[in-house]
Amino acid sequence: MSGLSRAEVNLSQEVSQPSPATSMLRFAVCAVVVFAAAGYASSFTPGPWYRTLQSPVGTPPNWIFPPVWSVLYALLAISFWWFWEQADAKPPTSKQIFRLGAAVFVAQLVANALWSQLFFGWHWIGLALINIGFLWLSILAMLLIFRRNSPLAANLLLPYLAWVGYATYLNAGFVYLNRE
Repeated sequence: MSGLSRAEVNLSQEVSQPSPATSMLRFAVCAVVVFAAAGYASSFTPGPWYRTLQSPVGTPPNWIFPPVWSVLYALLAISFWWFWEQADAKPPTSKQIFRLGAAVFVAQLVANALWSQLFFGWHWIGLALINIGFLWLSILAMLLIFRRNSPLAANLLLPYLAWVGYATYLNAGFVYLNRE
């Protein structure tokens, strides 16, 4: 057995790389899912109501948001795809980590899409603040889970975490400045 224990041989037989076709399909699925959520979220725009609100210090012009979010959604799709790829390339415990990471990924994607509806659609900025707090925590959890299988996938989430932290500050500022 060339110096390997039976457990090491069995473990090495269970670890595999996905085929290029599987990898491409996974990437397409990740991109479609993330950008579908992005499309839903972007259907709620600031509008006239938003212009009546007092803005916190540091609020950027509205034109900044679409390009920033496009980059962040692309990084999110790539991060999840790479995390998924790495789950196949590691021991079986990685599958359990993958399932947990996938659940948190879906939860943060739902929270992300819901924030736009709460803030811009229903004008519930206080509830949007609670939602974005959950979103930030779920991104942090996702980053920590992803790091166990792939530091690269986790690091790709850092700009997203930072931007949502900034957006949380803005949301809190809107709540504070526009309280009744």
